[in-house]
Amino acid sequence: MNYDWLGYDVIEKSKYPNLLAEIKESGYSICTVSDHMGCNPHVSEDDPGTWNKLLGRQGITLEESIGLVRLFNVSYEYLFAPHLEKVGAVPIAHFRWYKQIQRKKAESQLYMTQQELYIHLIPEIAKIAVDCRKRDDIQYAEWKRETLANTPDCVKNFMEKVMVVLDDVRNTKGAE
Repeated sequence: MNYDWLGYDVIEKSKYPNLLAEIKESGYSICTVSDHMGCNPHVSEDDPGTWNKLLGRQGITLEESIGLVRLFNVSYEYLFAPHLEKVGAVPIAHFRWYKQIQRKKAESQLYMTQQELYIHLIPEIAKIAVDCRKRDDIQYAEWKRETLANTPDCVKNFMEKVMVVLDDVRNTKGAE
């Protein structure tokens, strides 16, 4: 989830600033947070009941607080402290989630790169799909096995995704 709208100026003034900082930095959806509180996991991201509790407008029960402590794997004292815990000017929650945030960003960039490559290769994949439709099941299985066996490891994941598309095209062969 993107909580850019939840600034640290608002967080520092809230009743549970470390809780809000953990939510912001972790990126957990309100559905996940609500579920771990033992509440309805199917709430909308702007659910007033959940947000009223998180913002301190309504009380959080002991059971709900235990669920949040478990979700964030921190102490009760830290999560519900009345002041934002920081190292210098940076909230501790930022450091706790930094590596995961960087990994998610890298995965997102990789996904976009694969998507861009796929879009670029659509004409070639379409030609391969036409050729695959001409093969019988045995020929196609052999071609697929050989192709994947000779695919370099650095693009194997991408090629497996292309194979799923080719399988779908072959499975819809009679539906033209």
